[in-house]
Amino acid sequence: MDVEIVRNPAASEYELLLDGERIGELEYIRTGDVLKITHTVVAQEYSGQGLAARLVEAALEDIAAHGEFVLPKCPYVRGYIVKHPRWAALVPVDRRDEFGLATV
Repeated sequence: MDVEIVRNPAASEYELLLDGERIGELEYIRTGDVLKITHTVVAQEYSGQGLAARLVEAALEDIAAHGEFVLPKCPYVRGYIVKHPRWAALVPVDRRDEFGLATV
């Protein structure tokens, strides 16, 4: 099983590919250096395999590498950041309380 996660700026999303087939995406809206993540989905037949977590982790790693910030409007991404607080640094300090990250 070959999993690949690629950023597709033209579509404003990260694509989750399994053996070259697109099976999920993480959608965002870019405003300057801030990416508002609005939706994350993995095809139903692949649920429960940890692929959504891999998609979010790879996206956050890429966003950090580009010096960008995140507004986790997607509940899954927000929950992921709460469970993995090292990523809270990607959320602008003045917006953390909005996402339940004020103490992180």
